Amino acid sequence: MYFAGLRGTGSFGADERPKSFREMILWMNPNGTAPLFALTSKGKTEPVDDPQFYWWEEMQTICRLQASDNIASNEETITISAGDALELIPGDILQVEPATEVTSYVPELIRVKSVTSATEFEAERGVAGTTAATITKDGWLTRVGNAQSEGNLSVSSSSQNPVKLTNYTQIFKTPYQISKSALATKFRTGDPKKNEQKRKSFQHAEKSDQTPLWARGVITSALVYFIARSMPCRTRFRPPATPTTWPCWRRRSSPWPYTSRPR
Repeated sequence: MYFAGLRGTGSFGADERPKSFREMILWMNPNGTAPLFALTSKGKTEPVDDPQFYWWEEMQTICRLQASDNIASNEETITISAGDALELIPGDILQVEPATEVTSYVPELIRVKSVTSATEFEAERGVAGTTAATITKDGWLTRVGNAQSEGNLSVSSSSQNPVKLTNYTQIFKTPYQISKSALATKFRTGDPKKNEQKRKSFQHAEKSDQTPLWARGVITSALVYFIARSMPCRTRFRPPATPTTWPCWRRRSSPWPYTSRPR
């Protein structure tokens, strides 16, 4: 094929210029997208001899109780709708939380006199120099201490039992196949077998990472359930984990930058 004028880089025949390629794949997430799988791989392992296994769990949380109704300043019977009054013992000091976040607040302190049931207890109002005030419905009481009289040797106790939980072991398989002809072929992206192994290792890790988050056993729930249950705080800094919000939060909290690139 003829052409007139100066020959430039664009006037050569098709595929006549070999051009330049980076002889590898630029993996956009070289560390993978499975931080939970990576972190747990650093922990200790304990083998089991049955596909179903059990463990005992006991939560240690701040004691918070929610009033079931408005409680006048002169009332000493406290009825709650959330929390467990059996966690209290005589002498426990509870602080009445403000209904809204404020910069200046002098809370009322109340002292537990006796515990009637899981939803009711008797209390001394306005102790330690504080002023008794109406506790609004759904208001929260937080245990902030305990005060006993000198020489008091008989104090009622309270305890709790651990909860038995169960889950199952799981088999993960992420196979790959490549022909001998493909193995003998030169690719600009490098060794096809090594690339396929790496590609599948990312997928395998992702499956292992997602399963404990969302999968469900007979009795236990997924990890997101334990995360939500372990955050009984008054103020939640983020919405509950969902299939939509969790991947975004996981990327922000990953021990490896989400935008990491190979050099």
